[in-house]
Amino acid sequence: MTLTFTPVIPTTWDPTRQIVNDFIEAIVAGFQAAVPGVIRKQWSEIPASYTGEGPLVYIGDIVETISHSGGTTWMPNNDGYGLRQTLFTGTIGYVDVATDNQEANTRANSFADYMREVFTANSRIYSTGIFQQTGLAEAPADQGPLNGFQHLILTWTFTILEGRP
Repeated sequence: MTLTFTPVIPTTWDPTRQIVNDFIEAIVAGFQAAVPGVIRKQWSEIPASYTGEGPLVYIGDIVETISHSGGTTWMPNNDGYGLRQTLFTGTIGYVDVATDNQEANTRANSFADYMREVFTANSRIYSTGIFQQTGLAEAPADQGPLNGFQHLILTWTFTILEGRP
């Protein structure tokens, strides 16, 4: 028995992963402009070295979890569509290398307070999704013999619900 299947090839798609990345870069750049001196450099990933660049922000991993429903009852006209949910999770790191702990702590607190407010104000960056900060924690940050950096890890989620035929 031979089964014949013709795949559906989309000609357009939603650039949601890029939207998430661009949004994070934009809010960090907005903070840099609003509060000069708290962030010297922004990285799109964890930098190879913290020295000479701090205080800095890096975008950590962005992870996607995707699920599909087989149901059709969510559509008002029950026309055979299912639901795809994409959950993006990720982190934003803040590292301050100042030797003055009070100075580093003040800058880190400014960053934390700003991010909490900006995430709340921008929860709907995409029409079918919700973007939210889910936590903030201090974490050790060491590089070779250097240690004791001020290091914050902000966690976030972005959930998108989309109908699919």
